[in-house]
Amino acid sequence: MIYLFVLLVVGAAWWKQSLSLSGAAAAFAVGGITAAAFGTAGLVVLGAFFVSSVVLDKLLAKEEEDVEEKGSRRDAVQVAANGGVPAAAAAYYLVFPETAAVFVFAGAFAAATADTWASSIGRAAGGIPVHVFSRKPLTPGISGGVSRAGTAAAWGGALFTTSAAVIVLPELQLVHLLILAAAAFAGQWIDAAAGALFQSCGACRVCGQMTEKKEHCGAKPEHVKGWRWVQNDVVNAVSNLLAGLIAASAFFYF
Repeated sequence: MIYLFVLLVVGAAWWKQSLSLSGAAAAFAVGGITAAAFGTAGLVVLGAFFVSSVVLDKLLAKEEEDVEEKGSRRDAVQVAANGGVPAAAAAYYLVFPETAAVFVFAGAFAAATADTWASSIGRAAGGIPVHVFSRKPLTPGISGGVSRAGTAAAWGGALFTTSAAVIVLPELQLVHLLILAAAAFAGQWIDAAAGALFQSCGACRVCGQMTEKKEHCGAKPEHVKGWRWVQNDVVNAVSNLLAGLIAASAFFYF
């Protein structure tokens, strides 16, 4: 029955165009593994990330900045970037039921929530973000930018998902709330730093605008920074993994 529930939720997300067909398949895999490892409690944590992200996308939808390669309809790669680390932790827990895996699971989903809230709310709040290192103004939507609204939203997203995890997962206690939230918040800053340093970005040959798209104004942008193979999905996956590992490391000390 729990897998039927996962299928219905994923189907609804696909129907509402929050997921592509490949994204729906990947989301069902993540949800199925999560359900197998942690049951309904795990789905609550997954839902805290996914449902809140979808709701923010719908409520705060604005005309998208013409700089990002992908839109709000998540494909399989995007689902794997945000859900792959928690799914791997859940699979590990199925074989080796260790509490550290629970910390990775919760920390990674909380980091994904923090990053999504920061992006959605930061963009909706308006204003010009600044480069995470140089503090110079940055084109909205370009990776590596931070803002006060986005930073506050990141904390909110981290606390939201970690609160859900602490409430429903029996391995977690109240003392772990701020530890997990701090790890998730650190993951969001790792995401910003990695985006600034390594993510590929180009300049439109026609209008000169900075963009992460592979095509802009009908032409291929000139590569200006980062590694060409490092896209936003890679940055998200790495930052979520590191946030999960930070959370697991903290487990051994608290």
